[in-house]
Amino acid sequence: MPKDPIETPPRHRKTCRRYEDVGHAYALTFSGFKHQPFLSRDQTREWMIQATDLARTEQGLDLWAFVIMPAHVHLLILPTSLDYWISAILSTLKQCVAKRAVLYVRRQLCGCPSNWPWSSASFYEGHSSGPLKIDVNSLPDDPRSL
Repeated sequence: MPKDPIETPPRHRKTCRRYEDVGHAYALTFSGFKHQPFLSRDQTREWMIQATDLARTEQGLDLWAFVIMPAHVHLLILPTSLDYWISAILSTLKQCVAKRAVLYVRRQLCGCPSNWPWSSASFYEGHSSGPLKIDVNSLPDDPRSL
């Protein structure tokens, strides 16, 4: 007599809602596959820098702040076009880097945010802006009003 098939519980599917509100800035945080630290090497962080510049050009973005961590990225952006999709922006950013290589990683960070060369923190402490230019002209006088 055959056994009944074993039912597997449904997998949790993450739901994500995105809102495209013209004239609003966005705080984007995204990671790679299973939160693997794919961005722990200078070379892969440089690829993310290049992808961010590409997204700025192709998608029409002003960049206000960024942090590239080993397993995720934070961007504060302002779309300058009236016709944009957050999903398309994220695709440009993630696919450009993902297509370049399959990466092996290790985790090492610095103690002070302004010493981390893959962040805009040094710019906001009065030092150089780092590998990406910060679009200060479009920053509001009071960022808390966003």
